[in-house]
Amino acid sequence: LLSLTITVASMALLIFCTPACQKDWDMETDRVSPDDFEEIVIRTSGTSIEYDATRLGWPYHTNMRIAGFNDDGQILGHSGSYSYIWHDGVLEPLPLSADLQACRAFDMNAGGMIVGACTKDGQVVPVYWNIQNGVSGAQIAELNLGDDFVSGTARGINDDGLIVGYLSEVPLPNSLTQSTYMSYQAVYWDSFTGDPVVLTNFEPETAFDSSSSMAIYVNNEGYIAGGSNTYNEGGNVIESRGVVWTSTGGVPIELDLRLERDRWTDMHRMGLNDQGDITSIATPGDQTIAALWINDGGSGWNGPIQLENSYLGQIGRPLRLEGEIYVPGAFAISNNIAPAVIWSINESGAVTGSQQLPFPEELIYNQKYAVANFMNEDGWVVGTSRDRRNPRFYHDMDVTLWIPGEIIDDPDDPDEPDDPDDPDDPDDPDDPSDLSVDLFDLINTSNPQFARVTVNWEVSGENLSSVSLVITGQNSDSMSWSVSGDTASGQHQFSFRRGFGAYVVSITVTDASGSLTESKNIQL
Repeated sequence: LLSLTITVASMALLIFCTPACQKDWDMETDRVSPDDFEEIVIRTSGTSIEYDATRLGWPYHTNMRIAGFNDDGQILGHSGSYSYIWHDGVLEPLPLSADLQACRAFDMNAGGMIVGACTKDGQVVPVYWNIQNGVSGAQIAELNLGDDFVSGTARGINDDGLIVGYLSEVPLPNSLTQSTYMSYQAVYWDSFTGDPVVLTNFEPETAFDSSSSMAIYVNNEGYIAGGSNTYNEGGNVIESRGVVWTSTGGVPIELDLRLERDRWTDMHRMGLNDQGDITSIATPGDQTIAALWINDGGSGWNGPIQLENSYLGQIGRPLRLEGEIYVPGAFAISNNIAPAVIWSINESGAVTGSQQLPFPEELIYNQKYAVANFMNEDGWVVGTSRDRRNPRFYHDMDVTLWIPGEIIDDPDDPDEPDDPDDPDDPDDPDDPSDLSVDLFDLINTSNPQFARVTVNWEVSGENLSSVSLVITGQNSDSMSWSVSGDTASGQHQFSFRRGFGAYVVSITVTDASGSLTESKNIQL
């Protein structure tokens, strides 16, 4: 597998301003233009892209979720009890009404229509917003529940106005429980004023069993992705399925993986593109992984394709461009460090590369986490990032935007000619900014009680900024330092009680020109 690397870019600009503030905000001239990105992004061999990371300053740092991101650069999401649209540096809340409060937006289409759910009289009801005349003039209204349902949620909408979601015959509180999941039925609305129609579900095998279903996304071809559960008489899950409906009148098609566990399959972490490719989580054994199913152009799917080193199965909506599928998510370097990542997969299902995205510079603690949720056709990526000082305290989570910049050519690519005029050419003897790991020694200092390795390191570069060590294997840990100048050195010992086995130790050094990582194996 080809592993792409990324040069950590400096923070070039602050994009957020309050809803009352309008800011003139454009891409800098040295960044990749949207017109050029498609040509660049398909060059997976020997090339990666430099990204800038910017936290957008969204309020309310709990229950934060990115719900949509379009090619116009609009970001839809919610945090706390409010939903927002961000565009061109302006964050605007979606309106509420006297009886519709604590609203969460879940999807938007190209026509300025948004769907979601609000609390009304203590229970959840499906709603929509019309922002065709701007967010300030937006209108909120309820979707019809029909005669058989009293509560539920609208989750997805396509550009034709087809809406999908799930409804219940019993009142649903704002905090969901296992019993409320059991009452869901997947539905669709073919207009904003029409009644909901139930999608076909799998029949329970016995008269004592019951079933529920959820519709999460709908694409512009009319494919609907969601989930289905079967329960026994005692209310326990006996089967969970990932499901696709290829039309509103079609039968459910089970994705080729049964997620066997004793609670509802988390189909909320799911993505669907217009080509029918689907992302979701899979749970083989005690693991939680990110997985991709590739549509064959009809009613068949190739998958699941496991995306290695995903952090807790965090995954976003796939994007297909020129025969390559790009999947945003989170990459587990260790238990303490998980950057956002973009995986690339070809149409045959082979993972052709991955590119880790830089952490925003505001994240200063050793434990850092980020996840990419959406990537648009201009290469812009949106997700969230956070850090924490200790296992019980998280720094403010915030919506984060990654903007593509310069192309980074791989010096090891034999098809890439040397450029004698390129100041970053590693073969240029006059290049003053060569970044290198000059010493990286691993010494086994274990005793009968503890598996220990002492790491001695020396690095050099131009205007060094940081050095980090990561160890993975039977256990995992990490350590990082802020450094300066052109050289730095140090020593660190990792120790695990009775943690004997094979380990991989990696060192990453960052300076003004980028980052460099080297790894070594050791048996403790």
